[in-house]
Amino acid sequence: MDEPPVRWRGNGDAVTSAELICAEEVAQAAILLLQREFGIPLDDLPAATLHAMGFRRIGTQLAELGNSAIQQAVAAQRIRPDASGFIVPATA
Repeated sequence: MDEPPVRWRGNGDAVTSAELICAEEVAQAAILLLQREFGIPLDDLPAATLHAMGFRRIGTQLAELGNSAIQQAVAAQRIRPDASGFIVPATA
C-alpha cells in the first residue's frame, strides 16, 4: 500500500484509541491537510492534523502519535519546510 486510508474519527463508533491508529495514517492525513491549507507551522501541524481527522480533544497519547507521525513524514521526505518556515508537502 503506497498511501494508507485516512478515516474520519469523529463518529461515536470510530476507533479513537491512539494505540490502535497507525502513524502512517496520521502522516497521510497531515499531507492531505497541507495540500488543502498550503502550509502550516510545524508546532501546529500535529494538533491540526488530528482535529482534521475528527478528534475533538487531544490527550497525551494522541499528541505523541501526532508528533511521531509528523516526524516520520519529515524523515521520509513526504513533507518539508518551505522558505517561510511553514511545513508543506514535499511535492509542492
